[in-house]
Amino acid sequence: MLLTKLIISLSVYYFTRVSCLCEKSFIVSCETLTDVAFNKSKKTWTELLVQPNKCVTKVVPKYTLTKDLLFGLYNLDVLIISNELIEIERNAFTYCKSLQNLILYDNKVPVIRKSTFVGFWIMLKVSLENNHIERIEKGAFVATNINFLDLSRNKLVVIPADIFVKNSRLEKLSVAHNKLVFIHIQTLPKNLKQLYLDHNKLDALPDGLHLLEELKELTISHNYLSSLPHFEGLRLLEKLDVSFNNINQVGQFHFDNLTNLKYLDLSGNSLKKFNIPVNFKGEGLQQKLFLAFNRLRYLNFDGVNSELVLTLAGNPWNCKCLETMEKNILLSGASVRTVCDLKFGGLGQNPICVNDGDCSESEVPEKLFQKFRSAFQSMDCELFTDLDIFVN
Repeated sequence: MLLTKLIISLSVYYFTRVSCLCEKSFIVSCETLTDVAFNKSKKTWTELLVQPNKCVTKVVPKYTLTKDLLFGLYNLDVLIISNELIEIERNAFTYCKSLQNLILYDNKVPVIRKSTFVGFWIMLKVSLENNHIERIEKGAFVATNINFLDLSRNKLVVIPADIFVKNSRLEKLSVAHNKLVFIHIQTLPKNLKQLYLDHNKLDALPDGLHLLEELKELTISHNYLSSLPHFEGLRLLEKLDVSFNNINQVGQFHFDNLTNLKYLDLSGNSLKKFNIPVNFKGEGLQQKLFLAFNRLRYLNFDGVNSELVLTLAGNPWNCKCLETMEKNILLSGASVRTVCDLKFGGLGQNPICVNDGDCSESEVPEKLFQKFRSAFQSMDCELFTDLDIFVN
């Protein structure tokens, strides 16, 4: 039986324009902010897209967003501005008290200034993706009820202290695809539930993670982590992704405090030994453990959860150990493997183990390991995009 994950994608509307006038379709669409400022019907608008006509020569952002340009947009629920801005004035959104979704993308706004986002009492989402943001001033987000803040694909090096003031409802924060080397965890709202720090330059997990007691998802893939803390205090954490870092070891009881953990991704590191966490043993809900492309030789599957989903490909397993592992996996009932993981091992063309004597966790010689790993470079299976496709 083949099960595939339902994917819900964001619908994108495209507008065909024959003039620079504001037009109404699924959403009011204007080509420039000045079109908005001088339109007499704007008090009735609830959704607005401001975006240059892509049919003409590439447009360079040039506007400063001021409160005067947004004057009269009292009933606006959704505001999208793309490829228009070079600066946002403090208190620019003073007249937009009904806003629930604000999306600014593909602009060139290097600095988010103090008091830029103030008093968004019913705001659900603020997306500032891909705006070339380099710095956020203290107090940029003041007294707001923003639920989801997206700062991904910018040029941030640090998340400084005190950028959030009286932001008690922020539950989801993405700072993925930046240049982060440091983040002040203490400045984040304590009720944060989802934190995404993927594709940055962090070489250590931020101090103070234990303060985020309500955190359920933490992803820090594609960074430079060499070690992990014991995650004290994160008892509600369900998803942890630290794939594609430089982690070479984790302690025997490293994840045992994470009693609600259902998804653990350690793929693409340099682990030579690993103990399956105790909370991944016994009966329970389906859990996912991704260990592909490490340096593992053997895993003990005694007592493993029968609903466990695994990826194991790309490790230089000891061949004798692998025989034992496969038997134990079948006995435990944890026979669910991702499609791609099975493809790596089932084509008959890829090395799945290293035959170097009796079952042992001894490290494979570097030269032999590199030869083993090089065999995967020409494979077309997207192991890390097919993780949620299963075979029973």
